[in-house]
Amino acid sequence: AAAAAAAAAASTTELVVTKVRLPKHLRGDPVSKKIQHVINGALRQPENSKTQDRACEMLRKLARTPEDVKKIIELSGIPMIVRAMRDHREKSIVQAESCAVLAELVWVEPTAMETIVAVSVSQQPNDDDDDDDSSSAAAANTDSTVLQLIVRAMNDFPTHTKVQQMGCGAFRAFSYDSNNYPTIEDAGGVEAVLRSMRDNPKKVVEVLTEGCYFLQNVLSLPDLPPDIVVG
Repeated sequence: AAAAAAAAAASTTELVVTKVRLPKHLRGDPVSKKIQHVINGALRQPENSKTQDRACEMLRKLARTPEDVKKIIELSGIPMIVRAMRDHREKSIVQAESCAVLAELVWVEPTAMETIVAVSVSQQPNDDDDDDDSSSAAAANTDSTVLQLIVRAMNDFPTHTKVQQMGCGAFRAFSYDSNNYPTIEDAGGVEAVLRSMRDNPKKVVEVLTEGCYFLQNVLSLPDLPPDIVVG
């Protein structure tokens, strides 16, 4: 099963698509049709931040079971989410909703993390070489992983409650599997969560709650360096 999940993740992230088509085994499935409709809508309007936000929200709501998450992965949902996050850096609502749906996918089906890690930020669905996309391409060169995009969003909106809550929530979801910790640390996730808790007012309970759960998971790691959360 793990090998099959890894193979599915690899095949998904290698494709650059402009339209999602249902494979035969999903054509009679109503949930798959809804997922296809959401993703294709986002792919048709990559420049529309409201469309991207809505697509991420709908995918989050459709991710009810592990089987649903696997359908989202198979239909290239994660690359669509990542492109929305990458190309709409200035839109806090897109950043927050992207973090939220990525967290939800991992909460419901932990193996989704394999695809999230495998996605190439610099190559996403419906990418082209137009000059108008030069700033996005430059951003992709400095943020090469999905987790780095989450850290970037948290840095860009340091006191935005929803971005900080959903960013911390994403790292919390990822941290329940100790195997994910090196990836989180390499992306700067620990520092981002600590900074979020430090820089946001104590009244922002949502941010502090997500951060505390994340730190609880990190501190339970058997091989944790003693100084990892100091400062």
